[in-house]
Amino acid sequence: MSLLHFPNSSLESGPSRCNNTDGSLIGLALISTRVFLLSPVSLFILCHGARRRRRSSTAMSHFDVFTFHHCVLELIWILGSALQFLGSVMELQVVSMAAVYLSSCIFPGETLFHVLTCLDRYLAVVHPVLYVSSRSSRGVSVRNVAVLGVWLLCFLFSCAANNLSSGIYFRLFSGFLTCSVLLMLFCGVSVLCALIGPGPGEKAGNQKLVDPTVLRAFITVSAITGVLCVWFFVFLVSSSVSSSELLAPNVSCVLEVSVLWFSLPCSLILPLLYLLRTGKLQCGHNGRDEGQERDSAIN
Repeated sequence: MSLLHFPNSSLESGPSRCNNTDGSLIGLALISTRVFLLSPVSLFILCHGARRRRRSSTAMSHFDVFTFHHCVLELIWILGSALQFLGSVMELQVVSMAAVYLSSCIFPGETLFHVLTCLDRYLAVVHPVLYVSSRSSRGVSVRNVAVLGVWLLCFLFSCAANNLSSGIYFRLFSGFLTCSVLLMLFCGVSVLCALIGPGPGEKAGNQKLVDPTVLRAFITVSAITGVLCVWFFVFLVSSSVSSSELLAPNVSCVLEVSVLWFSLPCSLILPLLYLLRTGKLQCGHNGRDEGQERDSAIN
């Protein structure tokens, strides 16, 4: 059950505090849901992106690149799940530990790609000139460095999760989530101000037509920030209640495992937004790929 490694969680590596039947069933249901729901979506998005890349010589947007890496991260977690099962069945401790290191990077990795996506939408709306330059070869290099930095931080968090005590890692991860949420809230508020405020050359108080590209950017940032804020709030409440010793150990165990279900929307939000951008979730769509068109429109 260590595949869903989480601070202060009964699914953490090492001796599990959650060995009752209810907690195990809830955790198994969550793992099965993530595998059978997210693996087909991730593979479809990666295949669709590869086809788009072969058909068009236009550089991929930053949003698409972050989504692709997000899907790769999800597939790595699924690999960790398979290795964990194999290690448990064959009683191979080395394989089980490798699985723990692979799977424990999913939460920080997903959060960081969410942050990069919100920053990308923020630049596109609030600083369009800078955003245009970010799509040049130099901007692509900066983006690639940022993506490399995310993977490096995933590795560091994975090492910390499996080597630090639960209390230290809990504080580290809570601080990381707090900074991420605050940064995304800043992006959301800034995009909202650009949406409702007067544009260049317009006077305050004049009726303003809503820019659909800015509206799409606001919806994207709001959706990502919203699901992460809900998960963060539930996580903090659950952790506080569990550490207060007000609940029986078996009830605390079930609570800690159940809260991980709130991380599922965080894993789904970027793939769903990608599918909406490319028209794959629109019934009766004519099949035309809109992703690059909408990104160029926002400039």
